Amino acid sequence: MRYGAAAAGLVLTGCGDSGNSPAGAISAPPPAPTPTPAPTPAPSPAPTPPPVATSLRPTSTTQGIHNESIGAANVQVGATTTHIHYEDVADGLEFWWWPGRATSGEGEIGPAATVTARASVTWVSRDGVTTTTQLQAVGGGTTASASAATDFLKFTAAIRPRVGSRLIVTFWGNFPAGGVYAHGKADYASGDRLQYGANVPDQTASGAMYRNIWEGGFDYFGPCFIGGRGARPTFVNDGDSQEAGVLSAGRPGDIADNGYGAHGAWGRVLAPYLAGINISVAGATAREMADPARTVVRDTLARLCQVRVYGLGVNDIIFQGRTSDEVAADEATRAARLGLRTLVKTINPVLAGATDNRPFNPARDVERIRENVRRRSLPGTYDIAAVVESGTSGATVNLGFYNDDTHNSAAGNKAPIPTYDVPANIGGVTLVPLAV
Repeated sequence: MRYGAAAAGLVLTGCGDSGNSPAGAISAPPPAPTPTPAPTPAPSPAPTPPPVATSLRPTSTTQGIHNESIGAANVQVGATTTHIHYEDVADGLEFWWWPGRATSGEGEIGPAATVTARASVTWVSRDGVTTTTQLQAVGGGTTASASAATDFLKFTAAIRPRVGSRLIVTFWGNFPAGGVYAHGKADYASGDRLQYGANVPDQTASGAMYRNIWEGGFDYFGPCFIGGRGARPTFVNDGDSQEAGVLSAGRPGDIADNGYGAHGAWGRVLAPYLAGINISVAGATAREMADPARTVVRDTLARLCQVRVYGLGVNDIIFQGRTSDEVAADEATRAARLGLRTLVKTINPVLAGATDNRPFNPARDVERIRENVRRRSLPGTYDIAAVVESGTSGATVNLGFYNDDTHNSAAGNKAPIPTYDVPANIGGVTLVPLAV
């Protein structure tokens, strides 16, 4: 009984001196105390995300550093250029043109007389509506002017385009001393056009496309900056004719054909991911670019970006007899002045001829190889020579990778792309699909 009662969870009383209960009586246990519920914790506030650093930076890629005069008779310029929009910014966009030119050996040369200009942009909104908007000059009105060597023609527009869409920019300018342009840059397939002469109609109000005066040279005049207050990483392309675009052997070395308007090794590999400014100039050298007196405009543009991609050195080493150490010292000077994270590419060989697959100058090629060894030791290097060159022979694995003895073709600039991981090397970037 007792064991059964105990086993049933009851209390056995009356065993010895147990108080007033009769011996052997069984009673129910006292009620268990009601547990006090634990206090419900207050919900934790969601963590505050770190502030996103925004600054004026490119939201489209531009290449408006021109290197040639069109001629004193061609005082008016009408240009249509196309640009992919990479980032959703709510505060509107700025558009800059530089009416001067930059050439190897001469530095930057401003206009000889005051240039005036107007511009518009045809754009697609986030809900798919296409609009042509007249740009407003920063100084007021719709006409901007520039006269000093470092002056920009600056405009603004309160627009918010769809990411991945194409901006069609229409420019009209009056250059009393003659206009400027560059060869080998235009993306005709996407809509780039250049018209110049004594009288060119102002088509900015309508956004109507200009016509090409001559299509053989892929001639170009365009903005040097399109951007707003953004947060995505952007790049400045600081190179020579391999990145600038060039007319060689009677044709452009590399014609844009990827929808992003990009050419050159750096330009092509970065185009699907981020916007930038191409300040490259044909014939540029590490030595000249180390001189701040010659690079004021290009330094201003470079500092709008977060990452600098660098490709100078072939002109110094092969054609000016300089050493790898001298090129490295000049590059260190320029990098310190700009204060930007810098990624480099290796240098492809210069051939004896477009069909002569030997090094152009074997003695100088030794220095090019030394410089490539140095660059391969740096983080994030784009090793294009490992794909284009046959070992370190100074010859190429494929003559089709060249447009002439020096400049790469589109095929030569496309070939290394699969070897370079842009998100891993740049950080904070994702693919921007075309929405055109």
